[in-house]
Amino acid sequence: PLRDLTVERWVWTNPHTFLYVTAKDGSGKEVRWAFEGMSPNHLVRTGWSKRSLKPGDTIDITYYPLRDGRNGGFNVAVLTPAGKKLEQLPQR
Repeated sequence: PLRDLTVERWVWTNPHTFLYVTAKDGSGKEVRWAFEGMSPNHLVRTGWSKRSLKPGDTIDITYYPLRDGRNGGFNVAVLTPAGKKLEQLPQR
């Protein structure tokens, strides 16, 4: 997981949602990351809403990385500032 990310934008659109965040690298420089997620329709059924994340929130994220090594991937789960875990693919 990546920890202490700052939400820049939470894009709630079909067919996929997108989450844009910033993180500090080892030297303290701010680095941008982008994560794709499931559709809003799917996410509503798993407990998310378009108000689940807002700019400035500090979150932790579990993700599947991009194969080419760029900063991003598929958003699997987010730990919100309130300590709530939101999963895109909940375990049954």
